[in-house]
Amino acid sequence: ELRIWNKALTENEIRAMMNQEVEDDAGALSGSVVPLQVGSLDWVDLYGYYQMNQATDILAGELLSNGNSGINGTLRNMVTDQAESAPLPYLSTLNGLFFNTNTWLYGNVQQLPNNMSIDGTTSIDWNIVRTSHNVIARDNNIVLYGLDIVINEFTVENSIALDGQSLRLTKYLKVDGVLDLVGESQLIQDTGSIVDNLSTGVLERDQQGTTNLYNYNYWTSPVNSSTNTFSVGGVLHDGTTATNPQSVLWTASHDALGTTNPITISSRWLYSFENYPIDSYADWRVLNEASALNVGLGFTMKGSGASTSDQNYVFIGKPNNGDITTPIVAGNQALVGNPYPSAIDAHEFIDDNSSSILGTLYFWEHYVSNNTHVLSAYEGGYASYNLSGGLAAVSPPLVSGLGTPSKIPERYVPVSQGFFVESNTSGGTILFENDQRIFVKEAVTGGANDGSVFIRSSHEDYRDAPEAQLIKRIRLNFKTPEGAIRPLLLAFVPGDRATDSIDYGYDAINTETFPNDMSWMIEDTKHVIQGVGEFDADKRYPLGVFLNTSGTIEIALQELENFENDIHVFVYDALLDVYTTIDTELNFTTSLEADDYLNRFFITFSEEDTSLSVDDEIIQQTQISYLQDTNEIYIRTPYTINVQHVYLINILGQSLKAWNATNTPMRHEFTIPVKNVSEGAYIIKVETDSGTINKKVIVTY
Repeated sequence: ELRIWNKALTENEIRAMMNQEVEDDAGALSGSVVPLQVGSLDWVDLYGYYQMNQATDILAGELLSNGNSGINGTLRNMVTDQAESAPLPYLSTLNGLFFNTNTWLYGNVQQLPNNMSIDGTTSIDWNIVRTSHNVIARDNNIVLYGLDIVINEFTVENSIALDGQSLRLTKYLKVDGVLDLVGESQLIQDTGSIVDNLSTGVLERDQQGTTNLYNYNYWTSPVNSSTNTFSVGGVLHDGTTATNPQSVLWTASHDALGTTNPITISSRWLYSFENYPIDSYADWRVLNEASALNVGLGFTMKGSGASTSDQNYVFIGKPNNGDITTPIVAGNQALVGNPYPSAIDAHEFIDDNSSSILGTLYFWEHYVSNNTHVLSAYEGGYASYNLSGGLAAVSPPLVSGLGTPSKIPERYVPVSQGFFVESNTSGGTILFENDQRIFVKEAVTGGANDGSVFIRSSHEDYRDAPEAQLIKRIRLNFKTPEGAIRPLLLAFVPGDRATDSIDYGYDAINTETFPNDMSWMIEDTKHVIQGVGEFDADKRYPLGVFLNTSGTIEIALQELENFENDIHVFVYDALLDVYTTIDTELNFTTSLEADDYLNRFFITFSEEDTSLSVDDEIIQQTQISYLQDTNEIYIRTPYTINVQHVYLINILGQSLKAWNATNTPMRHEFTIPVKNVSEGAYIIKVETDSGTINKKVIVTY
């Protein structure tokens, strides 16, 4: 081809016209293979256009004009036809590997698509490929401007079982055959990249769920049955043999039948939760396998009952792409999910939805030990993730008080993973868009990943993505009197992106209600994740302890992440004015009565100045007690110190009675009458000119 322009072209406009002819599309300059306008170019911008097709554009030694000038060109010193080997676009000619010259028409003279540019280091990412054969892109991440699968199968795979590669399309995809993403292979489409509406073929993508008959996974679909909807039965297939997916059989009974071929799944456990009030259990929408769901919404489904720990499924349909939205009203929550055949970046999703949601993603994990359909006996809980990091679910969990979680969500949400989000005070629209998409492979059992974990029952290894390493984290476990474990996360975020106040995307509200629990207290609200600024050893972070039953509580340091040096972590009891060091082997324990404890316990990293503290010898010589017979406080001190104030404080830290040296005689041995106090535990706080002494007492009648 020869093109003569009336204006200067940008690099992107030139790239957009590589590997294809152009045409007049109602005045716009469009590609003949990728049917989109080329940048802002119009047909009139193309002055001279000579396509040089031998059968139609060369006549009697002249090049016929296809452009606006109407001026034919004269061929000089050219008397024989040459092979028309320019890739307009690249065309497959045989079944084979993507990077094999035999696969492509004129592959022996063309540079292969997505190969290195002339500098030998930069991959060409503006090629257009049209395949009509079984082409396999193996062990290489492929980037193309456009892909047109006319017939047969285009396969993306890795030689390692369950591993995968990426196929990235910057502008265009048309599938009239099959696009098969094997294992962890994923399809990425850039912002503005389209899937041709005239496509008649399908994409196939594997994902694994639990086989436990009694356990839910939260799902969504990376493909659709029509433009904006899907049905579970329409897209989900039995992938026991991944190369030969079968239509799932369905039963309305409680238990799936994993022994049939293909497998039989119970439709009894198909539910969705779209834009309903928070924690409104009755609002779960009952589905069956034919129910239509909008793309981007999630659904629940229990396991297949197969003998293996995981069941492979294959989603088959038209690939989801572009902006996907669903409404959410103030005070509501929604079960949504990653709607693309690639991972998505949770950070991008949270940033893109700052106007409508609270900024935390909640993932249900049903524990491997669960063995019942009875709701009151469920073993499971909600793990959470936001910009501060991921946090495991409670153990024992939400319902039955049994089971142990094994998953911490990571930054990258895998293909088909469903999750809950909650609206902010105004609500609005939940948005998925292509700039959230990223190629990150999911963890596999016994392996590693780059920060993508599908929340199903089997344990999987994980590690933080490199971008998250800058955040320092402290992970705590709170153990209740009955032995339940509540994980908490404190994250130190660089760059002043988070504060000690409530920050969108960095603090996660405690959405669960337990009889005994502990939370970070931020602006008088309960949180399980707190993101703050840079680490400051002088800061204190308040905890709220809420007990319906009396007993011993425990606060344990589970893990320090990303600290260059070891730090000291203390639990500070403001009532007793006592600092207790905790580390991975030493926990804080105390016995408490059933009540709410606010402004008493804090996490801190240094002990305050103790220059005025009372030394051990004075404490040993000081006697503080409550005389049950006479209802008096008795205090006896050494002659070297003078008492200034005495307080009677209840177990919540509230000062009920106060005395000072001006209204009460305070010698080195004295009593104070106490009236109108109920039975229970109290703290007698004695302030002297040498420091403060606290004594716990019990009042009984």
